[in-house]
Amino acid sequence: MEVGPKPLAAKKRRWVGTLASLGGWLGLLLLLAGLGVGLFHRWKSVWTVALLGIGVLGVALALVSNWQRIRRAVFSRRGLAALSVALQIVFVLGLLVMASFANTRYYKRFDLTSKKNFALSSHTKNLLSGLEKPVAITPFFPLRSMPDSDMAALWPRVKDLLEEYKLQSDKIEVENNVDPYVERENIQFLAQRLKVKLPELAVGSVVFHSGDKSKHVAFQGLLEREPFSGYGQPPPPKFRGEEAFTGAIISVTEETQTTVYFLSGHGEPSIDDDLSTVVGSLKRDNYRVQELSLAKGTGVPDDCDVLVIVGPTRELPGGELAEIESWVGEGGRLIVLFEALKPQEGLIDMVSAWGIEVGADIVIEQGNYNLSPTRPQVNHYPPHQITQPLEGVNTVFALARSVSRHLEGPGEYARVQPLVETTSESWAETGLDDLTAVTFDEDIDKKGPVSLGVVSELSAGPYPMAPAPTSGGRVIAFGDADFVSNKFLVHPLFGVTVSGNIDLFTNCVKWLAGKESDLGISPKTLQQEMLIVSSRARQVVFWLTVVALPLLVLIAGGVMWFWRKRI
Repeated sequence: MEVGPKPLAAKKRRWVGTLASLGGWLGLLLLLAGLGVGLFHRWKSVWTVALLGIGVLGVALALVSNWQRIRRAVFSRRGLAALSVALQIVFVLGLLVMASFANTRYYKRFDLTSKKNFALSSHTKNLLSGLEKPVAITPFFPLRSMPDSDMAALWPRVKDLLEEYKLQSDKIEVENNVDPYVERENIQFLAQRLKVKLPELAVGSVVFHSGDKSKHVAFQGLLEREPFSGYGQPPPPKFRGEEAFTGAIISVTEETQTTVYFLSGHGEPSIDDDLSTVVGSLKRDNYRVQELSLAKGTGVPDDCDVLVIVGPTRELPGGELAEIESWVGEGGRLIVLFEALKPQEGLIDMVSAWGIEVGADIVIEQGNYNLSPTRPQVNHYPPHQITQPLEGVNTVFALARSVSRHLEGPGEYARVQPLVETTSESWAETGLDDLTAVTFDEDIDKKGPVSLGVVSELSAGPYPMAPAPTSGGRVIAFGDADFVSNKFLVHPLFGVTVSGNIDLFTNCVKWLAGKESDLGISPKTLQQEMLIVSSRARQVVFWLTVVALPLLVLIAGGVMWFWRKRI
């Protein structure tokens, strides 16, 4: 009777099965390792292929060596139950993988705030969707060196906005933040690569770079502070990040610049001094700004897209007026800012040919909150594409004269619309001898609302003072030139910049230049919305989330355990 070989064979099979099982578990680990290397490194690397290949081989050998045992275990009562659970787990994991893939491939974010504080404007979306050049964005915020600073506090908002830009276009690349105080060795290299002067890499700034162009956005340009009277809580600052970032992208991606000329030679303020604030705003939007003298008789240059005349203190010669009239008649775009009590009769006669009447008066405002009756403040505007983004935004004027539609203008050849109007409690004061004690005289004064600025769109037609026929110029006139001057852009009582004046002027320039799509980026409030919950509501939330829901899960688990035990 031969007994020896059978126990030896059985022992050998057990050893083979054990080794095969170990190989299977090892193969499974190698498979997981290969998947990890492929996901986080590279699928076509040697390590990924080797790990996946050895893992598959180990699992296959384990299945073949233990096939009978696996078959008996699977088709047993307990095995079928385990297989059912495993299939359910695989099904749920598959759904999660599909959801993750869909979320990655079709990622979408929604702004659920009431004022859409985190949503990009249509202008920015249109710009990003049409980008043809890659744009690299490098922020320089002191997150490690100054964690308690205002810059570090604003960083989450800046980061979220940059993420929105990146999601809208694959041409946008947002680089890692650089702390200028900690990463000093990188600053010199970055300044050379970004083609930015080293002093311009200020703390809290953001640099945009595309090709050989760079644009620097300073931290001060990201915030706008509202006037504060000193009573109660100060109003929260507004975030102008989208306006600044979109302007920077335009600056580094546009091939050609829009040219704006400011007329000089008649006592007008300088673009490098009195008008530097509004000029700087135009330059940030990639406008080329220069001064223009017509004294040589060369006429308006061919590259002039918009001509601006700001409060001349002396009369313009007839020859220069004729050159401007001819240029507008051929489709030119003109802004004229008049000053009260200044000799500007030639300009007044010129714009009257285009349906614009400039009054010999001073506008007095009693209805809106003002520093003085001669400094009207406006925050509601007649409907127009220029002023639509400014609704609710304050603009302040000083010693302004009325500018309205000429009742005997060119009629069908010009469409004149008001841009800025005072309240019904204002009037146009014609008694200019003494402005310290003014009263409304219904016989000679004009009752409000009084128009402070108008726009005239010209169509082809015979104008009394312009060449005929014309080809559709655009003219904007305001009764005040001080509202764009540096000394009036800073609120005299509150000491903050009246940004509405800048926005109004730059919107006028953009509209005249035919860049209507550039309008409409308003600052966003930084105030956090608070949810006020009553004591009773807090108790209901506590009992539902902390007590009721866990108890329901516990009861459901107990019922399932009892039911499975009975089966």
